Amino acid sequence: MNNIEELLVEIRDILIIMSAQKKARKTRSKLDADGLYTPGFESAWQTYPRKLGKRNAAKAYSDALSRLKQSRPEISSPESYILKGVFAYSKVWPVSRIREEAKYCLHMSTFLNQDRFEDDPDAWGKEDSNEGIGGPAWEPTVD
Repeated sequence: MNNIEELLVEIRDILIIMSAQKKARKTRSKLDADGLYTPGFESAWQTYPRKLGKRNAAKAYSDALSRLKQSRPEISSPESYILKGVFAYSKVWPVSRIREEAKYCLHMSTFLNQDRFEDDPDAWGKEDSNEGIGGPAWEPTVD
């Protein structure tokens, strides 16, 4: 009996340690995420048409800001520049189009990682722009 009791005590102690470690990781993760969710990112997130992968999008937003500040120092407000691109993309993807063709709408992290905010917005909405990559042709709708 003594060996079993000692083993159970050891298992309990290990579980307590593992639980404390998990709680510490969650706390660190939450603190990291809080630092990523800046007001500029939140504005872009609210505007973006497809809301999937918020944490990855926040990291991509931070990276895109860094790249933009380094490569384009003439831009006085990188946050506004990115938000302008996000707004233009959201106009191409109204709710009615998202319902029908959501799989063709980029995740925000992809949009930011590929610097798509610098693309010509006319290219996002042309009928033939999706057909070349296997997507359907579409007609712009008014919401």
